[in-house]
Amino acid sequence: WDRSGLYFAVRVEGKGGFHADPHKPSAGDCLHVWIDTRDVRDARRASRYCHHFSFLPEGGGPRGTRPVAAQERIALAREHAATADLKCIRVASRIERSRRRYAMEVALPAAALTGYDPGICSRIGFTYLLYDAALGTQSWSAGPDLPVAYDPSLWGTAELVS
Repeated sequence: WDRSGLYFAVRVEGKGGFHADPHKPSAGDCLHVWIDTRDVRDARRASRYCHHFSFLPEGGGPRGTRPVAAQERIALAREHAATADLKCIRVASRIERSRRRYAMEVALPAAALTGYDPGICSRIGFTYLLYDAALGTQSWSAGPDLPVAYDPSLWGTAELVS
């Protein structure tokens, strides 16, 4: 992280196959990230400061080989975050089919995150789900068996320290 935004990277190894569908991100290889730029711990419904982004290592572009960034609305939210300009989000991926792995890096700028200001609020609500069609799901604070997709009180807290 820095004042200009948040950064994420994943590396997935041991894949049996690759699948990414921008129309159904959770049906294949996808990183979901939820962020609450105000880290309101007792809110069970998302506010305008809560964001849900999906990142796919491929599936975009004319041949489906480019990485994809998408913003999704959070179900049951009291208010929805402003729609981000997806062109300002940078996603890079490297897929090595012969080695059965991929790596993906994401630069999520402050302009895409309503209320992001580490000088005012140095803690953010955060969680992720890494879906893989072959390997299953990895999560940080709570798994998909709980309503993590729309209940920010289930997200963890990340402290932005320098």
